[in-house]
Amino acid sequence: MRLLVGVAMLVCAISGCAPASKGSVDRGTVRSVLEGRTAGFVLVASDSVEVLRVDEARCAERLPPCSTFKIWNTMVALQLGLVSTLEEPFYKWDGQKRSIAAWNQDLTLGRAFSVSCVPAFQAL
Repeated sequence: MRLLVGVAMLVCAISGCAPASKGSVDRGTVRSVLEGRTAGFVLVASDSVEVLRVDEARCAERLPPCSTFKIWNTMVALQLGLVSTLEEPFYKWDGQKRSIAAWNQDLTLGRAFSVSCVPAFQAL
């Protein structure tokens, strides 16, 4: 849950909820959100050549994406209108028993995200 809150704060800060001019990233806001956390963060502004890195050494490490793709998939699904809310039915369980009991049922987008349901996001 801390990751989700941190990502939400970063998205809000970067997308314009925090004061920043177009094409500019408030580096102080991004750094303050990540302060005290063990994390690497890279932001490449699509409308400029600006690149922001927090903890460059960590950013250079090659690591698997793990569950971070679920954040992206959730934002894309909402942006494209594939789902309109976190509470609407999203994933129809295929009947295959999986080792995580919470995955063995139909799920809303919010619930699929909270239980980190890999099959739901693979289907998306």
